[in-house]
Amino acid sequence: MGLGKIRGQRGRPPPPQIYLYKLHGSINWKRDKQSKELFSVEQTEGIEPEDMEVIFGRDFKLEAADPYLFYAYEFRRFTFVTRLIVSIGYGFGDGHINKILAQALKGDAERRLFVIARCSNTESTKKKAEIFQQLQVTEGQVVVRVGSAREYLETS
Repeated sequence: MGLGKIRGQRGRPPPPQIYLYKLHGSINWKRDKQSKELFSVEQTEGIEPEDMEVIFGRDFKLEAADPYLFYAYEFRRFTFVTRLIVSIGYGFGDGHINKILAQALKGDAERRLFVIARCSNTESTKKKAEIFQQLQVTEGQVVVRVGSAREYLETS
């Protein structure tokens, strides 16, 4: 008797998995320039982008380090095996991320990139054309949905 039968799940597919990668730093951590001390802040409006830090857990402690390479590898690995890549809030301005997306899309003609873009309907056509130009992929592989992340996530 398998574990699935014991749990009453025999024959049911496993629930879908979603891998979420935020490829840029946390916006509520800052390092003091004089003391080099790291601290969390409530308001981020006055923080210069270059003063923001990436914080991630390691060995049960919070550390400020550069996990970017790890996340870039993980992002690449999962974009190459997934059928749908969802982009929320990404402006397609980072060449290294664009390269990973382009490789993933070119590697499988059935793979799709679904982009949530905060723009008007008329701007969405322009946005889609910009994405095609930057990624050099076929038109059918990219879908642009107009709206905010909140609107999409609350209605989907």
